[in-house]
Amino acid sequence: ISELTNIAWQNAWEFGDAVFIARSLLGLEVDDQMNNLRMGNNNEKSTEQIAYPNPASASVRLNGLYNEKIIVCDVSGRVVKITKLNSDVLDVTELENGLYIVTNMDNSFYCKINVYH
Repeated sequence: ISELTNIAWQNAWEFGDAVFIARSLLGLEVDDQMNNLRMGNNNEKSTEQIAYPNPASASVRLNGLYNEKIIVCDVSGRVVKITKLNSDVLDVTELENGLYIVTNMDNSFYCKINVYH
């Protein structure tokens, strides 16, 4: 948590997406002036409603995403997977245990998933 907090308080212009992801994971309001994107406690849907089962060991159903290209990032903001879904199910068997952020290409979808094998 302390490393995540350190990332969250960095300059977003210098450190990029990792700052916004860290702030969101910590439940802080995130405001990206460049993209006018707000995330954090003001999301209407909870992660439990969007991604289930969560935590997951084999796959996660992403409610509302069908046949879309998605990006999976680890908590440091590193992209670990980019894939096109054939349905609304994301295979997580190749991901290591941990917390991940899932977004679609136009950032209209966002959720956190926990992977435990």
